[in-house]
Amino acid sequence: MPSSGAGPELDGAEVSPQAGASAEYDGFEALLPLADKERAGAAALGWNHRRMRRLLGRLGDPHLAMRCTLVAGSKGKGSTAVMLAEALVASGRRTGLYTQPHLARYAERVRVGGRPLRELAPERARALLRAVLGATPGPVTAFEAATAMAILAFAEEGASDAVLEVGFGGRLDATAESEPALVLLTALEREHVDVLGPTLAAVASSELALLRYGRACRSAAQAEEVLRLLWARARAQGADTALVTPPEPLGPSRVRLQTPGGHVMEATLGLPGLYQQGNAALAAAGAEVLGLAPAAIAAGLAAARWPGRFERVARRPDVVLDGAHTPGSARALAAALAAAYPGRRAAVVVGMLEDKDAAGFAAALGRCAASVWPVAPRHPRAMATARVAAAWGISAVGGPPPRHAGSLAAALDGARAAAGPAGLCVVTGSLHLVAEARAWLGLPPCPPGTM
Repeated sequence: MPSSGAGPELDGAEVSPQAGASAEYDGFEALLPLADKERAGAAALGWNHRRMRRLLGRLGDPHLAMRCTLVAGSKGKGSTAVMLAEALVASGRRTGLYTQPHLARYAERVRVGGRPLRELAPERARALLRAVLGATPGPVTAFEAATAMAILAFAEEGASDAVLEVGFGGRLDATAESEPALVLLTALEREHVDVLGPTLAAVASSELALLRYGRACRSAAQAEEVLRLLWARARAQGADTALVTPPEPLGPSRVRLQTPGGHVMEATLGLPGLYQQGNAALAAAGAEVLGLAPAAIAAGLAAARWPGRFERVARRPDVVLDGAHTPGSARALAAALAAAYPGRRAAVVVGMLEDKDAAGFAAALGRCAASVWPVAPRHPRAMATARVAAAWGISAVGGPPPRHAGSLAAALDGARAAAGPAGLCVVTGSLHLVAEARAWLGLPPCPPGTM
């Protein structure tokens, strides 16, 4: 709970005790001893898609029992995946959803019919992981084991469709071996350069290798060099590929969408934030490829919930949590803040992981900030607070100098005090930091109706 002051007024949630660290991997403890690129970095066990291919084969190729959709790109993947999965559920299809990272508990990543796997059967995750680890052809990464476990769970639960969020790296990612019928591509940015290469073209080449099965691809707007590669790859693979028309805003949460197939529909979005309108257009285009009716698509877009993405969690001051972590997502957040809070600058609490472009992030968001409070997330790959502060001090042109807090609790206290009851406080830079802020504010780890 807040360490000082009167504290914020929480929006729509009962306060619950913070879960202990052991609760994070409840049911998924078998993943902890495995090499994990999220905790240790991308070099953990290297990249070897054949390893995942052999594992799925030993499990009986469960991915072939369903139609798989991959959601790839640099930002907006989770939101797009959730909206598409909700549309599939609204159409009556048994649907599996696999996303990453989680906020509070690993179980959030694996859902069937809109519910976490462990909610359906408390011991199911452990049993499935035992089956997966018993079938491994040798050492595997935590992400490979979790991905195989999710696909096996979907098959055993009778899912007709699975929506899988790609971690990063496109063809390098374990999800690539699901033989997708459809690939949805959000906007690509230059990121993960230590693994994918130093240019946007290198990043795009890896992501676009997902089209190798020659099925279908729907893409958000892309940079010109990405588009050239996309069309070349689509021609080479014979993939049915189309760009998504940007939505027409009808209000803060209402849009008119036109799909590549010519369907026009109006929809109210369950996910707040201006940038979600583009994600909704991509999800709707994917739903069209999968044969969903406009009514089911609209119902799914309205039902979607996704904590930590432009999530207002408190009032007096308003506290908004957003997992933006790249320059592109920072620009999207800045636009969303300007639309939702015109003329208001925010007290920004920011923490990032060490492989992120802190300078680019600061430059994109700096003009929205009235004050900046750098912190380090509790994560093995957290960027040092001094480095975050230096990035804001140099790059946030027109922005305020960073303030020293020392901890997330102190930063939140300081930011809320600086904002004042009528002001705005934003926590951003990493979903890991957002998760910590939710826990510190006493929010439930799994808000009702979001999983």
